[in-house]
Amino acid sequence: MNKYQKLNAIIHYVVKAVSLVTLLLLALICFFILKESLGFVFSGNIKSILSFSWRPLSKNPSFGLLSMITGTLYIGLLASLFALPMAIGCALFISRYITGRLKYVTMSMLDMLAGIPSVVYGFLGLVTIVKLLEKSKLLTTGESILAAVITLTIMVIPFMISSYVKAFDYISNKYLLQTTALGTSPWYNLTHLVLQATKGHILTGYMLALSRALGETMAVMMVVGNSTIAPKLLGKGITLSGLIALEMSGSQLGSLHYQSLYTAGAILMLFLVIINYLIRKIDRKVNKYES
Repeated sequence: MNKYQKLNAIIHYVVKAVSLVTLLLLALICFFILKESLGFVFSGNIKSILSFSWRPLSKNPSFGLLSMITGTLYIGLLASLFALPMAIGCALFISRYITGRLKYVTMSMLDMLAGIPSVVYGFLGLVTIVKLLEKSKLLTTGESILAAVITLTIMVIPFMISSYVKAFDYISNKYLLQTTALGTSPWYNLTHLVLQATKGHILTGYMLALSRALGETMAVMMVVGNSTIAPKLLGKGITLSGLIALEMSGSQLGSLHYQSLYTAGAILMLFLVIINYLIRKIDRKVNKYES
């Protein structure tokens, strides 16, 4: 065995060990969340989850999580849906009309935007989007579901563009000689070849963006208003992750309030597991189709 084979063997075992540690950490996180939420599940208050009343510290406490569940889905779905056509359009433009060093710089900037901490987007949303909504007189206060949707849309667009450009480039390069020989127009290539061949990739990218949007905490929490009322587009609201971040530090260890927050985390985790399962299923179908 020469030194290159030894190096490959070392890298192989290191990657395998890191993967096992990651799986172990994920299993421990899931186990801890489920363990802490079981007390609430067996306390007889599980039915109260499907109500809009959240009063965990009153004499007659209620633990309705429906406002947070609908707020999470409302904001995540709207933000990812608004981002989808813009991301596809930008990715098609970058893939087709930008080349060379300019394309490298553009993709580097997009990757940098995708990696900016969410608290920065939240701060920008607070000082720009919230202020603009206040001046528009559509709302009594700029903090709203709409502000959260706009902020989150801006946040997930770079991530979606980056993933779509790679898929579009792959298809364009794969069929470049054939389309050139047939003399098809660039517009025809984009609409009838690239978009048709990358439907699965587009859907996978959308699901990944939705998964990120549903789990986002700081950016949304800074602009949404954090009110436990039923969510409306021009009103305040709150998400599951925002509720956990705001109230976990003030809850008593082992109390129903504490356990209900872990139940909220378990519900959010269930949403993400379902989405990731769908992503894997779509990926398998796409790979099977391409092979």
